[in-house]
Amino acid sequence: MAQKKLGRYDIGNGGTNTYELVTSAEPCAMCFGAIPWSGVPRLVCGARDEDARRIGFDEGPKLSGWQEALENRGIHVVRDVLRKEAVEVLDLYVRLGGPIYNAGKHKDV
Repeated sequence: MAQKKLGRYDIGNGGTNTYELVTSAEPCAMCFGAIPWSGVPRLVCGARDEDARRIGFDEGPKLSGWQEALENRGIHVVRDVLRKEAVEVLDLYVRLGGPIYNAGKHKDV
């Protein structure tokens, strides 16, 4: 939504803006690919990939060294921020019947 509002994919505007991306869980494969495009210098994650998979999300194949890959591109990654609470939100999502996309369609690579 920030990209749409600003009218450009690089919300960091070439480094002049220092927005950070705060997420409920670590990025899936598709989101991982979009993070460098966003221009954010910092990614903050709550739950881990395995927490999302545990409730049934198929996060797709992702580099085992995804965090280092982002750090090498100048994107600082902070993990496990309020992880317990983020996992509780995932569990609540399931209890309330939230849709689980791609559930069980693919085996992990």
